[in-house]
Amino acid sequence: MNVLITGISKGLGLALAKEYHKRGDNVLGVSRSLPGDLPEGIGHEYADITLDESKDTIERLVKDLACIDLVINNAGCGSLGAEAESVEISEVSYQLQLHCVGALRVVQAVLPKLHESTNPKIINITSRLGSIRQNLSGEFAGRSFSYPYRIAKCAQNMLTVCMEGDRSLDDMVVAAINPGLVKTGSASSDAMYTAEDAASRIVSLIDTIENFGIYHAFGDEAYL
Repeated sequence: MNVLITGISKGLGLALAKEYHKRGDNVLGVSRSLPGDLPEGIGHEYADITLDESKDTIERLVKDLACIDLVINNAGCGSLGAEAESVEISEVSYQLQLHCVGALRVVQAVLPKLHESTNPKIINITSRLGSIRQNLSGEFAGRSFSYPYRIAKCAQNMLTVCMEGDRSLDDMVVAAINPGLVKTGSASSDAMYTAEDAASRIVSLIDTIENFGIYHAFGDEAYL
């Protein structure tokens, strides 16, 4: 299986790349910085998916492949600005580019290769903080989470919905996965899972996904 993963320099993205590589899959990845301990055999290119030129980079990365079977839009980072007066408008724009527009750029770059697969899947790594339902439930009452990140992840969820309803993508499975409370550099204070644990769960989960939806790596409820 040919797998493309974004944001593989560290954290969950790196753990996912290692997990698929360990299984024997052909793994390609992009990131803005050099991965710390990327196993030999994983293809890597530097690309900032917030920039239009990243599309050309990704197209070159996959050009010699007959197909792409799986795209995991994992690239992302946290942000600041939990009160209206402190929100940097430029940060809102950046987060939207990273989590939503960037994910669309990646899909556009490899779309011809996805159509050549017999069972293509597009997986967007989402967050509980992008769910309008969870934000309104009171679950986060008394806690401070940033406007830019939540707005961007919510937009990414709509991207997932748009792609699911796109008849030109009817040959593909499009889904979102909440990875759970993963201990990364931008993790919440209640994070409890290692990136390796989450990656193992996500890889197993993706194998079973055959329909659109939002899934949780550790079996909890997940909402768009």
